[in-house]
Amino acid sequence: QTCALPISAATLIEAGLNSSGGAVAGVASSSVSLLKSDVDFNDSVTYLTGGWKAQSADVFTKEDTYGVFTLNTNSNTVSYNLNDGRTATQALKGSDVLDRSVSVQVRDLAGATQTLDVHFTIQGSNDAPQSSPASVSVSEDGVITGNLLQGVSDLDSPANQLRISGVTGTVTANGTYGAFSFDSLGNFSY
Repeated sequence: QTCALPISAATLIEAGLNSSGGAVAGVASSSVSLLKSDVDFNDSVTYLTGGWKAQSADVFTKEDTYGVFTLNTNSNTVSYNLNDGRTATQALKGSDVLDRSVSVQVRDLAGATQTLDVHFTIQGSNDAPQSSPASVSVSEDGVITGNLLQGVSDLDSPANQLRISGVTGTVTANGTYGAFSFDSLGNFSY
């Protein structure tokens, strides 16, 4: 019996942003075809699906950190569906390239088995920071300090790496009721 891949890997890309800030649509699903056969006369080869979760008579799935592997024994394909809603997927950086693999096993009528590892490559993308609204108040003749980046998160970057782009040093704007100053780390006073 033999089980082979006509191609060695398929690539998926997390949806996000490119280095210029433009949208990357991503590639959320990819499939590879399996070729199974046996050189013995009148022998047949079947898939062993132990460890897979049956979705139907010929469709089986396995969960992965970033998505789901699907084995279709009728069409002889293995696919990977990348789940952009998962925290682990969103945490991928644009420089991340991961190899995810799943083992597929076949057996012939005589009980001989063969295992094949099917590989999928996942390319991460930058994700935009998320923020929640915040407000502060100050009394007359008072001073308030804080951080403009409080409530901002980016799964691609730790909080201590967030910066306000285009700001070098401290920026101060004088207004009718006082001066507002902030720096690239988001520290402000008014």
